[in-house]
Amino acid sequence: QAILDAYQCLLHLTGALVVDALFGAFASVAFLQFLLFAVFEMRQTLLVWRAQRAAANPAAAAATDYWSVRRDMSAVYTRFYGLLLLGLFLLFQLQSHVWVLALLLHSWWLPQIVHSAVTDTRPPLKAEYLWGITALRAVSPLYFWGCPANLLRITTRPGLCLALCVWLAAQAALVAAQIKWGPRVFVPKAFLPQRYDYHRAATRREMGLDDGTECVICMNPVALLPPRCRMVTPCGHFFHEPCLSRWIAVNSTCPTCRRPLPPP
Repeated sequence: QAILDAYQCLLHLTGALVVDALFGAFASVAFLQFLLFAVFEMRQTLLVWRAQRAAANPAAAAATDYWSVRRDMSAVYTRFYGLLLLGLFLLFQLQSHVWVLALLLHSWWLPQIVHSAVTDTRPPLKAEYLWGITALRAVSPLYFWGCPANLLRITTRPGLCLALCVWLAAQAALVAAQIKWGPRVFVPKAFLPQRYDYHRAATRREMGLDDGTECVICMNPVALLPPRCRMVTPCGHFFHEPCLSRWIAVNSTCPTCRRPLPPP
């Protein structure tokens, strides 16, 4: 999305140079978009980059010296401006295939979909933000390709507008499905790795344990039925679902016996 904001900044700057009567308005918007992608979104990108590095390599991410921070910033800026220049090159080379460029530039949810599926983590987004940002991002291309009297006199393309709406809605719907039903909802079960079921049926021995019916996290009794309301570890200890879910988020060992726990 930061790259798309950079392109929109260039577009508004071009509009300011072409339409003299609207120079002030277009130049002001271009300046605000420059601040948006060059300062705020780049800072957010750097934070996301460091968080991903911390998850992949905690030892390397723990370094906070001057040169480590400079290397992180250089890597982020190099990737960003490299992709920006590559996009401009493709823009000039594929001028006759505008629909391809339009769909590529408006595929910003695809990295989130792929990242969530690979890491098996739900997208940390609210539905209001998801659909709101999708609708707002679609206003500019729909105006230029759908309005016959647009300021830049661009030829209208109703088919491209329809394809763009369908493509954006499909991406947003897939992200919403990942949020509601899981990050790998679209992957067939035959291709998914086997995972431990924390809501499995309890064995007779586990059902008969006196200490197995008390959650040691909150020290309250655990109802063994129905299975969806409680969680049982591989070592046979029972917990309330909210209790163990919050525990696993910060600790990967059993609260009772400290044995390693598989990911939920």
